[in-house]
Amino acid sequence: MLSKKYLKELGAGDAEAAFEVECEGHVLVLPSGRVLIDAVRGLSYAMVRRCVFDTRLAEVAESTGARVLFETEAVSVKSNDGEVTIRDKRGDSYRARYVVIATGMRGSLASLLGFPPLDPDTFGHCWGTEAPYDTASQVAKWRLEYGFTPIFLFFGIVTYGYFWVFPKAKHMNVGMGTTLRESRSYGRLHLEGYAKGLRVAKKLGVLDDTSPFKVDRGWILPSRPRKRTYSVEARALLMGDAMGFVHPATGEGISSALRSGMLAAQTVKEALDADDSSVLARYEERW
Repeated sequence: MLSKKYLKELGAGDAEAAFEVECEGHVLVLPSGRVLIDAVRGLSYAMVRRCVFDTRLAEVAESTGARVLFETEAVSVKSNDGEVTIRDKRGDSYRARYVVIATGMRGSLASLLGFPPLDPDTFGHCWGTEAPYDTASQVAKWRLEYGFTPIFLFFGIVTYGYFWVFPKAKHMNVGMGTTLRESRSYGRLHLEGYAKGLRVAKKLGVLDDTSPFKVDRGWILPSRPRKRTYSVEARALLMGDAMGFVHPATGEGISSALRSGMLAAQTVKEALDADDSSVLARYEERW
């Protein structure tokens, strides 16, 4: 579990309190209907709800002296005379020697600083929901069936992707995803494919009740980093989704966001210590 390892290295182990369910492997449902059970000793996934996990991370950051500003939208960023100035939507400004952009892939700050865009041909598109559910009872049945708590991946329902069922505490995350290019041609298949996935999940006993699950959200994922992730001139680094740092097969991004944030912090500190912005070039070598 890379995220747990990185949180401890960051001194943010307290954020593990947000981990809700630990899954020790996968159950893969193939297009033929064949089921593969895959539990690997030492491999596990910590399932979190982002609203809980992100709040916990902010609390840990504040406890170490960071100043966290909520409901503060940065709308412009400029680099001049050895410092960076950021202005928010209210007109307030903030100055720093360097800036780390962690806005996710949809933020505009990276483009304002002249970073090359993410390649839309590498984007994935996901849709689904995270709904309240009696997860404890369902997981108990899974453990009787498979001997461990799995995540479920259904193949053949969507092209170049999968339908998934992920357990959370008192919630179940159910969704599906494919490439953005493929998704653009789907039309009604977005909802029809989702409904088919629910039927298969119920038939196999993965979900006893599918009524809570309706598509109410969608999101885009990058799967390849930008061609450049640092700028000496702009005195800036990108991290996480903003740099396109997401696992290209699974879409998981928390562990790589943590790791890239660690490398960004290390590089910025070295640039500050040396009073030399050219040190930022070490970042791309490291990741």
